[in-house]
Amino acid sequence: MRKRILSLLLAAALVFALASPAFAADRTECLPLVVVQGFNSRPLNQGDKQVFFPDKTLDILKILWPGLWGLASGLFLNQVFGCPPDRIYAGLTTSGRRFLDPVQLDIDSNPVNGPALWLEQFPKSMANYAGEDQRSLARGYGQEYAAKYGWDHVYLYTFDWRLDVFDLAKELDDLIQTAKRETGHDRVYLSPISMGAAVATAWLSEYGEKNDFADVENVLYVSPACQGADMLGVLLSGDLTLDVTNLKYQLLTVDFFKNTVPASWIDALFGWLEGLGLAKYVEEYGRYGTDFFRNYAKYWPGMWTLLPQADYLRAKNLAFPGGGTAEEQAYIAKLDRYHALQGSQDAMFERLRDAGKGFAVISLYTRPLYAPITRNRHTLVSDGVIDTYYTGGFPTLADYGQPPLAAQAVNDGHDHLSPDGMVDASTCLHPENTWFVNGITHDDFKAGEWPAKLALWLIEGGAKGTVQSDAAYPQFTKAAAGSALPGEF
Repeated sequence: MRKRILSLLLAAALVFALASPAFAADRTECLPLVVVQGFNSRPLNQGDKQVFFPDKTLDILKILWPGLWGLASGLFLNQVFGCPPDRIYAGLTTSGRRFLDPVQLDIDSNPVNGPALWLEQFPKSMANYAGEDQRSLARGYGQEYAAKYGWDHVYLYTFDWRLDVFDLAKELDDLIQTAKRETGHDRVYLSPISMGAAVATAWLSEYGEKNDFADVENVLYVSPACQGADMLGVLLSGDLTLDVTNLKYQLLTVDFFKNTVPASWIDALFGWLEGLGLAKYVEEYGRYGTDFFRNYAKYWPGMWTLLPQADYLRAKNLAFPGGGTAEEQAYIAKLDRYHALQGSQDAMFERLRDAGKGFAVISLYTRPLYAPITRNRHTLVSDGVIDTYYTGGFPTLADYGQPPLAAQAVNDGHDHLSPDGMVDASTCLHPENTWFVNGITHDDFKAGEWPAKLALWLIEGGAKGTVQSDAAYPQFTKAAAGSALPGEF
């Protein structure tokens, strides 16, 4: 009997000894996940008042009223009596000033109007923040990661979008070091979304490369703005047009109109809008309005990171004629520094992969931009917020609503054409490491649904492979509401 008990104890000890390394191995792979938020993910506040974006109905009405009244009365006077549209432009400008004054900065990033603004930040793991609104910032894939490994393994970085991304990269590095220290790991998974991709790119350049990217394991860019966004190029360069086709497609993506309003009525509506000359008003006001906006944005270095490379030189010359003043030279050097990095970041991502790390991008192609102020047809294929052309690293795109692409542009031995013919990824900067999802907008990743499942797979190791690595995670998928599997095209 004694021998039998001893044998059982020895067997149990052997099983435990064999199992312990496996548990340890599992634990070493549940690295902390750092999610870098996007533009204005947390609102800017002045004291106890939310100023960007305002959250009180009365505050919103105070901002919008001059613009709405100017538009209505100005259109009437212009159409009926032939008066110049000055009243329209004055109203829009007054609304714009009320909206932007609280966030204005000087060249040294000091507030111009009132005390400094603040936003909610998260200096510890999300285990310390139980609010549903706070934890939802981790997106669906962060929530799924927390369900597997605990909220003490999820960290969020939020930031003031106006500030220099290299200064923000220092804050991000502090959070990454905190995550490593608190969890006892020597690496993190990093997933920036939207404008957060520009901050992450600055961090990888300043803090990642110096030690061969030892602090990260896998990097997933989600709907990234690190190549810019056409909307900002339009606003800062002044190439402003009202795209009526964009407006029409926006209306047609709303189920109520799509299912209940005859197409002929919609055509008639937009014919009437064109007859009013709205496009003409937008273009005429654009020459003044973009100058107005540029005077605010010129001292927001963070905002300049959202400018596409192709627009940067022209926008800089418009904002700083003659190369800027002597005082502005150091500031302009900050802008140049990021745009030099923006133009070379794809090579940095290749070096990241050469170091044995994972790198992947998820780009969305769902609908035209919400804002119909456009310049080219790239904006008609977007995630609603940023053009797929930029989030996907310059894929070839079919015109929205027109016949699909018949073949891919570059034949590298792999099929990079989406099943619906909308996206040709063969021209992407990273055709083997960029995944595309149709069916959700910009940051609408919900726990339990397919896009979040794809993101989680990439974060946990799929990013080390390619779009050819696993048939269960193909380059092109379609999101079906509520489904954990891709839907049919």
